[in-house]
Amino acid sequence: MKKYIVLFIALITLSPIAKADGELVGYLAERDETLQEKAVSPDANYLFQKGDTIVIKKSEKYYLTGEVMSEWVYYVRHVILQVGGKRFPNGVLINGIYSWVDPQGLYLAGSTNLNKVAEDKKAEDKPGIDERQKEFENMPEEDRQRILEDAANHPGNIPFEEEKPVEEQPVEKPVEETPVEQPVEEAPVEEAPVEEAPAEQPAQQPVEEQPATQPVVEETPLPTAKPVVVQGNEEAVYNVSGNQLRTEIDRFTIGLRGGCASLMHKANEQRYNLNWNAGFDVLLDLQYAHYWRKTDDKPFLGLLVGVAAGYSRSPLAGAVNDDPYVVSTSEGDLTYKITADKVAEYDGQIQLEVPIMFSMIHKGFFLNAGPRMSFPVFAHYNQEITNGHITATFPEGVVVPDELITGKLTENQKNTVGNWQHSTLNVMLSAELGYEWNFKNNHSLGLGAYANYSVYTLYKNNTSTGSLVAVTDVPGAGSPAVVDVKSATNTYANGMGYFDVGIKLAYHFNWFKYK
Repeated sequence: MKKYIVLFIALITLSPIAKADGELVGYLAERDETLQEKAVSPDANYLFQKGDTIVIKKSEKYYLTGEVMSEWVYYVRHVILQVGGKRFPNGVLINGIYSWVDPQGLYLAGSTNLNKVAEDKKAEDKPGIDERQKEFENMPEEDRQRILEDAANHPGNIPFEEEKPVEEQPVEKPVEETPVEQPVEEAPVEEAPVEEAPAEQPAQQPVEEQPATQPVVEETPLPTAKPVVVQGNEEAVYNVSGNQLRTEIDRFTIGLRGGCASLMHKANEQRYNLNWNAGFDVLLDLQYAHYWRKTDDKPFLGLLVGVAAGYSRSPLAGAVNDDPYVVSTSEGDLTYKITADKVAEYDGQIQLEVPIMFSMIHKGFFLNAGPRMSFPVFAHYNQEITNGHITATFPEGVVVPDELITGKLTENQKNTVGNWQHSTLNVMLSAELGYEWNFKNNHSLGLGAYANYSVYTLYKNNTSTGSLVAVTDVPGAGSPAVVDVKSATNTYANGMGYFDVGIKLAYHFNWFKYK
C-alpha cells in the first residue's frame, strides 16, 4: 500500500514539470519550423532537406550573398547543411564551403526522402548531372586533378568519381530489393516466430532508409574551422567564395580619369564675366588602399592614399576697352586708342594630386570620399586676339588708322607664356562612385564617376584694371609702336579655385587575407 501512495505522490509532483518540459519542446519545435523555412525547387515542386545531395548548375554564377562562385564547385556533389534561415528564407546552405545558394540553381542527386516526388525530381535532374559527369570525364587529367584538390580543401564535397556508384544504393536497393518477399516464402515452413519476421522487417525498413543517407549526414559536421554558428536569431558568417572568409584586402589601383574642369576664375570686376568657364582635365591615378571587414554580409571598409598627375585647362574671355593712351613727343601729345574683339584665353596647368580618402566596397559597388590636395606645378596661358585696331591722333589733329608709324595689332595675334605664378595649393573635397567586375585571378575592373571641388586655395593675384592691350613704346622715326597683349588672368582674375567632374576607368590588383 505504501508503495502505491509514494508512486501517486511522485506522479502529482512531477506532472507540472513534465507538462512544462513538453511545452518547452513544442515551443522550440515551432520556433525551429518558423526559422528553418523550406526551400522549394520550382522545377519539380520538391522541398530540399538537410542531408540531400545536390549538384550546382553552371548557370548559377553567384552565391546569394553576391560573391562569385569558384569553377570547381560545378563538378562536385555537395551536401545540404541547412535549409532556409533568417537572412535567406528560401536559400540552401551548402556544407563544406558554407555558402547560401538559390534552389533554382540546384540539381538533386540524392534525397533523404525516398518518395515519388524525390524520385521524379532526381529523374528530371539526371540528364543535367550526366552531362556534368561527361564534361568532367572529358577534361584533361590536370584539370580533373585540380578540381579534386580544390574539393578536398572543403570537407563534405564529393567528386563525381567517388559518388557515382554510391548514388544508386539508397534509391534502388530499399525500394526494389526489399527483403519482404523472402520471409514470406519461408514463413509457412516451420515456426511461428518466423511469421513475426515480416512485422520486424517493415519496422526496420524506415530505419534502413535513414542510414542509407546517414553517411552523407554524418559528413556535415566534419569541418571544425568556422562551422555554422547561430547567435540569437542572427546567423554567423559563412564562407561565400569557396575559400576561407576574406577579412582584409590590400589593393593597388591604376586608373585613368578625364572630364569637364574649370579653374573657377574670379574677376575683380563683374563686367568681365570670367567665372566658371568649362574646360577639361586628364589625369593618371596611382592608389593604394587597405580594407577590413568582419563578416561576409558586411562591406569592406578601408583607407585610400595615392598620387595623381595630369593636365587641366580652363578658358576665359577678357575685354578690351578703348581707353586712350597718351604719349608725349617733342612735337606734342600723340594719342592712341586700341580696340579689339574679346580676347580668348586658355589657362592650363600640369598638376599633382594627393588623395587621403575613406573607401568602401560592397557587392561590387565602391565609394571613395575625402580630401584631396592639388599642387599645380606649372601653369601657362595661351591667348588669341582678333580684329585689333590702333588709331593714332597726332598733335596737329590728324587721325591715322593702322599706319605703320603708329603701330598695328595684327589679326589673330597669339602669345604663349609659361610661368610659376599659379603654383599654389588647392584643398578639395573628392568623391568617386562606381561598380567593379571581379576576375578569376581576384583582380577587378572598375568604372565610375568622380567629382572634385576646391574649398580652399592659396591663389591670390593683385590684379590691374588696365586694358588687355597697351602701347608700351614711343614710336621713333620710321619705327612702329610696340604693343603688349596682357593675360586676362593677370589683369582681371583676383581669385582661382578648381572644380572637375568626369569618368574614371581603373584596374585593381587585389590581395586577400583570410580568417
